[in-house]
Amino acid sequence: FCGRWNAVVFCDHTSGYHGRYRLLSALAFSQENVRSAQGKPDLLVHIGEVSGDYATQGLAPKAVWRVAPDGELRDTFGSLVRVFEMAEEAFFAHYGQGGGNAHTQHDRCAAENAALLAALPALPLSAPWIAFKSAPLVPVGSTVHLGILNTLRAWNLFELPTGVRSASNVGGFGIDGCVSALVGASLSNKGALHFAVVGDLAFFYDLAAIANRHVGSNVRVLLVNNGRGTEFRNYNHPAAAFGDEADRYMAAAGHYGGQSPALVRHYAEDLGFAYLSATTKAEFEEAATAFFSPTMAERPMLLEVFTSPTDESDAIYAINHIAAPPRSNVIKQKVRAALPSTVLKTVKNLFGF
Repeated sequence: FCGRWNAVVFCDHTSGYHGRYRLLSALAFSQENVRSAQGKPDLLVHIGEVSGDYATQGLAPKAVWRVAPDGELRDTFGSLVRVFEMAEEAFFAHYGQGGGNAHTQHDRCAAENAALLAALPALPLSAPWIAFKSAPLVPVGSTVHLGILNTLRAWNLFELPTGVRSASNVGGFGIDGCVSALVGASLSNKGALHFAVVGDLAFFYDLAAIANRHVGSNVRVLLVNNGRGTEFRNYNHPAAAFGDEADRYMAAAGHYGGQSPALVRHYAEDLGFAYLSATTKAEFEEAATAFFSPTMAERPMLLEVFTSPTDESDAIYAINHIAAPPRSNVIKQKVRAALPSTVLKTVKNLFGF
């Protein structure tokens, strides 16, 4: 289908597609200064369900064809024109007839992604930096379970090695049960390593899962502990306008030991886990060698990394602003900053500036 119609398959780490024309699309569509040239396709064939890839959900296709056996109307992108009530295999068997080898669209998207990755700025110790360093280290044949929102967003920016499976309970959104899913999967396939990457609030909500007496040595938990729901402290979240007060009323800071260096350590070690921790990049890189080792260890592992909400927000801002704005946009921004709000409102009304 892609070869015939010169299409690209926009994916995230929950898509389950690893064939030709796949592209991890979140990095390009996260850019705030420059709208990706690939962001307005003539036609988007949508076969997805609930997604945590907010960046790609921001696409503005001219038309959407929804392919789903249930035939339900789900207008995710606001431009739904057709619903195909059928299995995706039947759809692609029909519209992919004739084959082909057109791939210029994929090549353009891949080049854009590669340029952004090459220009990735230095990041502070944060979920995005941890994802950047960790993704290439995940052993082939293992599975990674990603906590939704902050963790999934960070890891969606970076490709995993071929042969690594990934999953996220995006139907939950909140108390998503990532750790429970990890333990269940590890019991169903005891010969493979199973990793979970999860934030502190989601981890503590699902804490009892690792206390199961059947947890095996193929389980490894990477806990990013920023002491709160750091989403509410990010620069682009409405709650950030409340500053430190967001911790008290929105971000649930101060619960679960308030980033205690001993709380999770004691719990994990008493359950038979090997406990590792990091508060700096150097400490993380040292711990990551053992944590991502492809060799099955004698015990399950838990690596706790302590980060700050400021660093988390700064990292997301840096990633979202890799692409430089066109010069005309820079001029507009300077004018906006210089004009009083009353004058700016009048200018906007007159000229749409």
